[in-house]
Amino acid sequence: TPPIVHRDIKPENILVLSRSPFHIKLSDFGLAKAGSYLETRCGTLVYTAPEIAQYCRPNSAGSPRYTCAVDIWSLGVVVFQ
Repeated sequence: TPPIVHRDIKPENILVLSRSPFHIKLSDFGLAKAGSYLETRCGTLVYTAPEIAQYCRPNSAGSPRYTCAVDIWSLGVVVFQ
């Protein structure tokens, strides 16, 4: 079964239901897609992994090829902030 890639992890899509113990849910799966390798440019640019963001520049050719690791990058950016 291919993994589901959320592709738009950002603070607005992380719901904290309780803090003791932490109970967190992820919302807004509108851009989510199942697949081992994806090529569509989407998501919020500030939280997007570099392998996708580099194709969002003007005059960039081709399309990105990425895995579910982009969600880990996005979550790391959210936690760092």
